[in-house]
Amino acid sequence: MNKKEIENLANDVLIDDSYFVVEVTVSKSNVIEVYVDADKEVTIADCTKMSREMESRLDRDQEDFQLSVSSAGFTKPFKVYRQYRKNIGRAMEVMTRDSSRRTGTLLDAKEGEGIKLRVEDFKKNNKKKKKSEEPVEVFIPFEEITIAKGLVTF
Repeated sequence: MNKKEIENLANDVLIDDSYFVVEVTVSKSNVIEVYVDADKEVTIADCTKMSREMESRLDRDQEDFQLSVSSAGFTKPFKVYRQYRKNIGRAMEVMTRDSSRRTGTLLDAKEGEGIKLRVEDFKKNNKKKKKSEEPVEVFIPFEEITIAKGLVTF
């Protein structure tokens, strides 16, 4: 099965404009995994509806496959710009190309540019990390981000 055709099909069966495809994988043995997200929450019923619609448009007689449609999930790495926009105001962790890790609150995301993150600045003092008094806002270009994912806070 052709990955691009599956991506197009996945985009065709989205429930409405608030939904978007995050990632599609197709293995050599035709195991198809489609990850979707939405500006609101994605329910199991939503995934089931999209899965059934996709399956009805694929021909098992022509080529056998296994199909899974699921939510991208908040704690999985972000893959597309809309995930950043959706999660403004939430805690996240960002790993960059220089192997640094930043944890903070996502303040903004500019398409094609990057994100603004409010991070707690830590300073080393006698081998102990000491939290500075004021959070720092940093801009991280998308091309510098290797992994970005949401953090569940309590």
